[in-house]
Amino acid sequence: MVLDGVVVLDITQAGAGAFATRLLADLGALVLKIELPPAGDLSRIMFATQTGDGILFENNNAGKRGLCFDYRQPAGKELLVELLAKSDVFIENFSAGTVARYGLDYPTIVGIRPDVVMCSVSTFGQTGPWRQHVGAEPSAQALAGMAYMNREPGERPILVSSAIADSATAVHAALAVVAALYRRTLTGEGDYVELSQVDTMMSMDLLNVPRAAARASGVPFVGDDAIEPTGVHQPVTTPFGTFRAADGFVTIETWGAGPGSHWSRLCQALVRPDLVDDDRFRTDADRWAHLNELVLIIESWLRTRPRAESVEILLRHRVIAAPVLSPAEAVASDIAAARNVVREVAHPRMGSIKMIASPAKFQRAGETLLSRAPLLGEHTAWVLREILGYDEGRIASLITSGVLGRPDPAVSFGGDAR
Repeated sequence: MVLDGVVVLDITQAGAGAFATRLLADLGALVLKIELPPAGDLSRIMFATQTGDGILFENNNAGKRGLCFDYRQPAGKELLVELLAKSDVFIENFSAGTVARYGLDYPTIVGIRPDVVMCSVSTFGQTGPWRQHVGAEPSAQALAGMAYMNREPGERPILVSSAIADSATAVHAALAVVAALYRRTLTGEGDYVELSQVDTMMSMDLLNVPRAAARASGVPFVGDDAIEPTGVHQPVTTPFGTFRAADGFVTIETWGAGPGSHWSRLCQALVRPDLVDDDRFRTDADRWAHLNELVLIIESWLRTRPRAESVEILLRHRVIAAPVLSPAEAVASDIAAARNVVREVAHPRMGSIKMIASPAKFQRAGETLLSRAPLLGEHTAWVLREILGYDEGRIASLITSGVLGRPDPAVSFGGDAR
């Protein structure tokens, strides 16, 4: 794969940082996941199965090698320094200042590996008035304006439940790391890159935050361009939103005016060609002004047939439409099967488990990698032997001293199960 030969040292936990390194593992990097004993990453118990395995951890740490040792102890710190010397990338997601207290800040680690690429991921960033506060997904959505806009007018703000601040920041972090690695091939220099979830959420909003920024600079807008919640629907392209069908919901988006427009396609699908030039619905602005009437017309049509049939008719008329699927329906869909995005992975306790693969499809580099997440401490001894050259006596002494955590009982200590 494209990152073959790249070694990533990962001391992240939970969401954004851990998923960033999982993305690098998908692309072929050797990711060494370091966890503190005795329990490891806090996400190991999140969304736990009856076997005791956390699905959040499984997803965010797929394809990594797992080590468990206490790098806060002198002997553990020495071990981490040795691994740093052999690593191309070092990623952490503690609050600002934490790694400096461990002696793992960028000025220190460049003394160990001068061309290292270090990446810090946090909620509020390494600078700014909130840098010392603890934060997580809800804080990022709230401070970036997302929660404010994600609601019906006058109602309580709703947090997006898919951990979008974590996943989006992870994607940006992985992209930044790959860019820094490419720059290193040109200059020989490493770099330090840091990302905040709040910054990421602001940059990911393509509709509301850019308008707010332009308005703050005094740019005049056409008409009333209030940046306020509009709920299920929005005025820029109308209709745009979810609509109740006979057995569920359907999303529809159209825009434009007159024959040949996306709006006219919807009218043809509804067998209502008269609506194309109806004064109430002629333009997006007209349709927004008469939204309730428009929704009634669309939903009256949708309720006359099964959701799947309605979507088929809409798609046949080149209308942008889709059924609103539950997560279970999405995993079982023919689209997911055809795209090979849901794959079976063997697990020592759960048996065969379905996991979500990378969406990237490389024509020449080959299929992205996907294997299970490591059990706690599964590869500690293997990494110490094969990468650092430790003998069994030295490994045993680190176990006795408590620097190395005890591995998960499901595997023999030190084996590389991949």
